[in-house]
Amino acid sequence: MQTKTRKVPRLRFREFSGEWQEKKLGDLIARLDAGVSVNSEDRSAKSHEKAILKTSCVTRGVFDAGENKVVTNKVEIDRLKESLKKDTIVISRMNTPLLVGANALVYESNDDIFLPDRLWAAKVEDSASPNWIALKLGGRKMRARLSVLATGTSNSMKNITKGDVLNAKIYAPVLEEQKKIAGFLGVVDDKISALQSKKELLDKYKKGIMQKIFSQEKRFKDGNNKDYPAWHEKSLNEVGKTYNGLKGKTADDFGSGQTYITYKQIFDNSTIDTSKFGLVSVSSQENQNTVIWGDILFTTSSETPDEVGFASVMMEEVQNVYLNSFCFGFRPNNLKNLVPEFAQFLFRGEKFRGIMHKLAQGSTRYNISKNGFLKAVVSLPCEEEQQKIADFLSTLDDKIDFTERELEQAKQFKKALLQQMFV
Repeated sequence: MQTKTRKVPRLRFREFSGEWQEKKLGDLIARLDAGVSVNSEDRSAKSHEKAILKTSCVTRGVFDAGENKVVTNKVEIDRLKESLKKDTIVISRMNTPLLVGANALVYESNDDIFLPDRLWAAKVEDSASPNWIALKLGGRKMRARLSVLATGTSNSMKNITKGDVLNAKIYAPVLEEQKKIAGFLGVVDDKISALQSKKELLDKYKKGIMQKIFSQEKRFKDGNNKDYPAWHEKSLNEVGKTYNGLKGKTADDFGSGQTYITYKQIFDNSTIDTSKFGLVSVSSQENQNTVIWGDILFTTSSETPDEVGFASVMMEEVQNVYLNSFCFGFRPNNLKNLVPEFAQFLFRGEKFRGIMHKLAQGSTRYNISKNGFLKAVVSLPCEEEQQKIADFLSTLDDKIDFTERELEQAKQFKKALLQQMFV
């Protein structure tokens, strides 16, 4: 005889017992109200201006009222309906297959911001907790169910109906337990929000301080509290030489053999992560360039000019490491004139990125020429100041990395709780 599985969560507050009851979402949600589509302008609304939300306001599972477009035409303003109300859950009823059903709880009312017809405002019954319902709807399993319910002839756009949502069945506890779960997870959300804000502030500070450093608005002092010598402008042709990546390779050559640096390794980080090398077959008879410590690797081409010329520095001693065909290397003539630790910040800085953007050429795919690259001019401080700048920015990066790890741990903790505190 098959044993019936009890509908209780694996992790539960001691004061509650008994099974959760199967309910339709319509038992917990009174209404799903949509707004209307109106003509808007392509900018966010300022204070006291009327606005209509974009569907991206719920993409990340956290409501973002800043994802809106301003509405200035009086006729269009008069057509607006369904303003933001606290404790409603905004649901994307029409979106891509991945994002249809995305939702988030509204924590603050705003009579100047309205929903379009592609978003619903779910009004929760008094017998249910809006916070708990939002947690349930935003969970991985429920998001997957909503996505499956979506229909449409286009692979790029899907719809879900009110009936499908309100008839969907879930298991729910009594109101008191809903509130207790939501309150506990709310504390975790507060921790996540605080860490996100901390990281955003650190990123903003780093961007600002790098602008000041490389514009020489901020200068460092030597050990005797005296100014370092003036920075010198040099073309990259004076600083080092370029070399090509792998040549003459086909798809069959990849997957085994020698290590090589991938495009993604360069694009993703300012220094090469040596744990993520690719493999390529290279015979001893081939004349291929290898990468050494201190080399700076650059992406040659991309689909947008903003992503051309991204740099990453090889910060470790390596042997027999090759470079992918879609990038090129730059080898300084003297590592005292261009310190590797400094180079990782110089070539990722806003000023140099602007130079690369201007050098990008193309229509559907953008490229930079090595000749144009070598003509680019950079300002370089003395070796000692380069090292001091690098040490300062590396310490800041360590703080950002630590905060990122804390944030990811908090997110994983919440994910585990959601899996164990819900049926």
